[in-house]
Amino acid sequence: MTRTKDFVNILMGLTSASRIWVLGFGLLFASCIGSKRFEEGEYLLVNQRIKGNKKVPSSEMEVFYRQRPNRKILGLPIMPYLAAYYIGDPEKYEARGQSKKDRADKWMAKKLDAKPEKQEKWERKYSKKVHKASLLYNDGPSIKRSFGEPPVIFDANKAEETKLQIESFLRKRGYFDNEVIISKKTSKKKIYTTYNIRENEPTRLNSINYQYADSTMKRILESRDTKKSKLKVGSIYNEFRIKTEIEDMERTLKNSGYFRFSKQFISVLVNDTIGDRKVNIDFSVNPPKNDNASRRYRIAGVKFIEDASIEIDGAVRDSTHFKGIRYMFFKPYVKVKQLDQKIRVYPFQYYSLENTLKTQRNLANLNMYKYSNIRFDSAEQGFQGYIYTTPLPKYTTAFEVGAAVTQWLPGPFGSLSFRTRNIFGGAEVLDINVKGKIEAQTSFASETNFYQSADVGISAGLTFPNIAFPTPFRFKFNDQNPKTTVVTGYIYSSRPEYARHNANAHLRYSFSPKLNTTWSFKFFDLTMVQTDVKDQRFSDYLIDLQDNGNNLIFSFGNSLVTSMSTEFVYNDFKLNQNKRSKYFNVFLESGGTIWNLLETNTIEDNDTVLGLQYYKFLKGSFDYRKYIPTTRNSLAAFRFTTGLAYPYGANEAMPYEKYFFLGGSNTMRAWKPRRLGPGSYAERDENGQITYQFEQPGEILLLANIEWRFGIYRFLKGALFADAGNIWRMFPNPQQPGGEFSWNRFYREIALGVGYGLRFDFSFIVLRVDAGIKIYDPALPEGDRFVGGNLENYDPLNQNSTLWNISIGYPF
Repeated sequence: MTRTKDFVNILMGLTSASRIWVLGFGLLFASCIGSKRFEEGEYLLVNQRIKGNKKVPSSEMEVFYRQRPNRKILGLPIMPYLAAYYIGDPEKYEARGQSKKDRADKWMAKKLDAKPEKQEKWERKYSKKVHKASLLYNDGPSIKRSFGEPPVIFDANKAEETKLQIESFLRKRGYFDNEVIISKKTSKKKIYTTYNIRENEPTRLNSINYQYADSTMKRILESRDTKKSKLKVGSIYNEFRIKTEIEDMERTLKNSGYFRFSKQFISVLVNDTIGDRKVNIDFSVNPPKNDNASRRYRIAGVKFIEDASIEIDGAVRDSTHFKGIRYMFFKPYVKVKQLDQKIRVYPFQYYSLENTLKTQRNLANLNMYKYSNIRFDSAEQGFQGYIYTTPLPKYTTAFEVGAAVTQWLPGPFGSLSFRTRNIFGGAEVLDINVKGKIEAQTSFASETNFYQSADVGISAGLTFPNIAFPTPFRFKFNDQNPKTTVVTGYIYSSRPEYARHNANAHLRYSFSPKLNTTWSFKFFDLTMVQTDVKDQRFSDYLIDLQDNGNNLIFSFGNSLVTSMSTEFVYNDFKLNQNKRSKYFNVFLESGGTIWNLLETNTIEDNDTVLGLQYYKFLKGSFDYRKYIPTTRNSLAAFRFTTGLAYPYGANEAMPYEKYFFLGGSNTMRAWKPRRLGPGSYAERDENGQITYQFEQPGEILLLANIEWRFGIYRFLKGALFADAGNIWRMFPNPQQPGGEFSWNRFYREIALGVGYGLRFDFSFIVLRVDAGIKIYDPALPEGDRFVGGNLENYDPLNQNSTLWNISIGYPF
């Protein structure tokens, strides 16, 4: 204990930078102690790599490693999991475990002597004590059992298996004459393995031939669109592309009536005897004659059982027919005309797997049924289709409470939602939501003072399962999960500076033409805002801005905001799935367009109508994100965002919520929320010190983030990140010198911050703690903007060095 106190006292006496170096060397030393325990001829596998390949990516071959080295931190030879495995002396823990067992025996004997009638109770407790003693005796302390990782000892046989797997994979990729040589480098008790690859010349396709035993199958398969196929004469032989071709042939036949056909009836002959690194491929489609695989099925009838999981004694389902389909139910739920728009399986059609899957997907997207299942059966009445569904409850409610955290201060929030399904019988969904929160925020006019703001809101949204547009155009999206949503709502916000009443209504169309892809259009978006300024100092500030050419004051008056917008989203990223993915978003908005269509005498020259301020503006943004796995439990995440807003009304202003802002836990983490920029401008006090006193809106946005996320222990994950970006004003303003965008200097005004963080990922919620550190601050004079040189005196607990952010969820 004395030595521990001495170490702590020494550590606390060092500078912050020295502490970091001491702890870093401590981890490095701890990661090395395991090698001392290896037997003669045993080596710790520290690293393995693939080298020499030029055509086939290493990532495609690394999956064949039969051994994985112990986990490291930041790719450095620091292996705390291995160190935890060897923590302490095994003999001491065996002795402690035996001692615990002996004490448990004595405890049990005393209890039985005192109160033998409670033997069952004592035995349960005794069993737990013995179990803990056994774990300590056999497996060591809890940190070793839960955190430790046994050493990965190099196994020559597994390395040889890896080599054979890589050679086989390269042959399947067309490199028949590949060579893989294992080289090993040892240092003390560590080994570094390299798989040196020579792909050599590839084998190419000389000819591709098809043979068919059935003339109808031949006609169907030869009519395929093969433009997208990568199986071409002259291309490199690729066994995986051959499998793709077989699957495409199977899918084509299944979409043409061949219900029982399988790819096992397609054989492939690869002739590699012609020499000159060329092969011929012969596909043969030959289902057995005595099997129904060669039969083309036409649907004789379709039954839709809407309440398949319900059975009522003595009751018989009613039925109705519509377009050849028999709908059966105890009580009708969704109108058959609406269901008909979603069904693609009809009598007298040839069976189609694609139409079957479309029907199932369309019914699931209705949000009316717990499940939908489609089955086909060959009976005496012919080939029959059955669609089974079970309705969801008509009414559902949800209640949520919790606490949001802003700048370390918690605030409660709650919401109550009510949903009614099928309100008009056409699969409509009505959602009503009431929510409120009390939140700690930085004051608009202060970077240090905190207060509690209150937000209360109610909204109602009605969603239709189609494009509600009075033309045949509305039917073009029936297989693309179309939705029309009408929403109206009211939000009241109270802050010390002002109170804001916000009433909104909008009409939105959306559809998904492909998996992971969504288009949405807001046909109209109407918002009425009433603002009551309560703080005279804030009012004086807005007037002062206006006197200097900044019309921010118009964003805090009573206003009428109208706009139209469109948005495209592609997203194949899934949380907690470590795979290569991306996110892509394009957003375009036009505000006040309706006023351009009205006669000029209906509106006033100062951009007011009926006494309400209105705005004309154009706005667009682009957001691209990429997620690339780096190891089995880590990934690199990238984001690039840019935006442009252009106010063109007489007031040259925009609604306050439509401006761009930077700073805070999701953008630039080394700057306070909404306080970065514009450009090289910054608020200063009478002493010339930067105060970051006011929120800073802008019309031009540039932002780039990179973050490396890695696992530490179960739900605990870590991150290193770098953020770069800024906002600018569209036009010069005397009160904000350097705040406007300029091509010859904007690149010198890109702020840069770095940092580190922890993520507590509990699946249902992610709690995030990030520490942001300024590296380059464009608000400082040129020549003094690089502040990263002061990191030798970095103190993580000093607010001038580090900005801590606590938030919910990942930043992007």
